[in-house]
Amino acid sequence: MTVEVLTLDALDALERRLVGVKEKRQIRRSMAAWARYKGFEPAAHHLLIMNELERFIASDEHDVLLLHAPPGCAKSTYISALFPSWYFANFPQNNILFATHSDDFAHRWGRRVRNDVTNEPGNSGTYASGGSVLTSTELVVATPAATQINYDAADLSWTGTTITARGAVTFRNVGTAATDEIIVANSFASDVSTSGGTFTLSWHVNGLFFIDYA
Repeated sequence: MTVEVLTLDALDALERRLVGVKEKRQIRRSMAAWARYKGFEPAAHHLLIMNELERFIASDEHDVLLLHAPPGCAKSTYISALFPSWYFANFPQNNILFATHSDDFAHRWGRRVRNDVTNEPGNSGTYASGGSVLTSTELVVATPAATQINYDAADLSWTGTTITARGAVTFRNVGTAATDEIIVANSFASDVSTSGGTFTLSWHVNGLFFIDYA
């Protein structure tokens, strides 16, 4: 997998595509407005799915939301493609972990989300466009009760850089940006800048991400 830094978080990337303050506010408030902006016209069952997603993230009542629908009803379009970027626009301080059941889904949906949320800087110092390959990657059972698995890697540093970044994405490089598979999107919450200095990504004590299956 490879990590690249971003010049803007998803919110900035979305706002640069919007026309007018009213439309910006409407899209951030409503996932249906975001879907229409992306060229979709939600049917009644799509509106129900989006309503449940909005209710779920607005409440602390439940930890898990399961949505079941038959094949061909565009649930992946709304949940796997449209929802992550809309969520990131509203909660840029949070991180997102994408998980799919097959390589095919990772190809199709991961790259669509990546194209919505990323805006990578150009070459600067030892940072080259496309990012750097993760090293010393490992899966670690993190708790004595063996209920949590961490995915960790060595920290990354680029010297002699002049960069302003708001986040980073970790993705599986499969050859081209159009087919790369996004794994994790991390937000820095605010801009982090260097001017001819060293830009460092230090991973959390729990690694790039963890899975708690208790």
